[in-house]
Amino acid sequence: MNLQTTVPLSSIYTREEDFSADLADNLDALRVGSFEDPETESNVGTRRADIVAVGEDGTLVVENQFGKADWDHWG
Repeated sequence: MNLQTTVPLSSIYTREEDFSADLADNLDALRVGSFEDPETESNVGTRRADIVAVGEDGTLVVENQFGKADWDHWG
């Protein structure tokens, strides 16, 4: 029995920034390590990432693709 359903992010968030803010507040849900003090729209070299956090497991950089993916802005 599968009680989970797939829900498009666009039905919950109208802007990528809102999704990034919620994700930054709940990084533990990614289950990729322990990170603290996430920054949204943070500089990474000459680019900006949606979320950057540092913790005992290193540095986590998240670039969300909300809607159609466009990697051109990362060079």
